[in-house]
Amino acid sequence: MVYKSESFVERITSPVVVAFVDKEVEYADGRTLSEQKFDKYWLVDSISVWDSKIILVMKENRNINNVEWIGEEAVDKSFF
Repeated sequence: MVYKSESFVERITSPVVVAFVDKEVEYADGRTLSEQKFDKYWLVDSISVWDSKIILVMKENRNINNVEWIGEEAVDKSFF
């Protein structure tokens, strides 16, 4: 599967540094980042500013298919 960053990042007009677990990547702006495709589903863990650049620390979303409805757990097993 192919994933993209969260939609709000395209509104960032400053240079963006994205800190993944094992590397950092710099983008010209948020629109450039929003066009990037990833093989994992990354979520923004924290946002900060350093030297006129937006720093986004990312974490992997491990709960992609984990669904809860108003406090009830998702059904994992078949009824049959």
